[in-house]
Amino acid sequence: MNAKDYIGLLKSSAGRSTVLTCRYCGTDTRSVGQMCMCSNCECIVDSSRSAIEKGDHLLIASLDRINGSMGTNNYADAATAYDQLVAQKKDPLMMYAAALAYLKYSNYEITQIGYMTPGFMEGNTVHRDKAAKLASSAKRLLAKSIAVSNAAIKEGNSSFGILYARFLAQVKMGMKKGASDSIAMLEKSGNSYVHDYSRMVFESSMERYEKVIAAAEKLMTAESFSVNAFYYAGLALFKTRKLKEAKMVLESLRGMLKSDNLEALIFEVDAQLIS
Repeated sequence: MNAKDYIGLLKSSAGRSTVLTCRYCGTDTRSVGQMCMCSNCECIVDSSRSAIEKGDHLLIASLDRINGSMGTNNYADAATAYDQLVAQKKDPLMMYAAALAYLKYSNYEITQIGYMTPGFMEGNTVHRDKAAKLASSAKRLLAKSIAVSNAAIKEGNSSFGILYARFLAQVKMGMKKGASDSIAMLEKSGNSYVHDYSRMVFESSMERYEKVIAAAEKLMTAESFSVNAFYYAGLALFKTRKLKEAKMVLESLRGMLKSDNLEALIFEVDAQLIS
């Protein structure tokens, strides 16, 4: 397929899609099927906001608090709210989502470092040390997510949700062998969508972009649709220097996918096109 084919598939799916809400970060993602992957944290999404609110209104309140705090750069409050959710839920996917929030907090602290301040710039040391501690907290959450998943698997729970949670944390930790083993187990789990999505993410982490495109296209069919597949296709096009095609695909995504990663990638593509 080419960029125009991708855009055609997106347009044809827009009218058939519904909005599902992530119970791990509160992000809305458009999905053609009853399950998709969150456009923000990539956790499994399978419920509407109203369904989650009906079953656990305190969870929605916590996620709204987190998103509101992060929207105003109050990452400390968001981290506190996530700590409470992790303690309550003991869910490896919640641990993963919390780890991502800690990484964003760490990145924010890095952006506060400035080199135009007079004197010895002691404030920079504070931000640098805080960023490092936050990154360490994120790694601890990822390690805990893997440990909880491993314990469940050892007890006989090899559901696709547990395997996928372990896979995400392994990829983020750079554990390629472990992630590959998780994909092999996912192939036997009975859920081809989760397996195929994991394969796409894994190939991207390995920077094998031709394989990313093949995996993404497998997730663009009516039976196995993922809006995130178009993002990965755009990323692969960008990485293989097909800049104009990447721009077309990524721009078309803006109508269905609201993501900081999408906007950042479009910015990179534009910069390369100008240079």
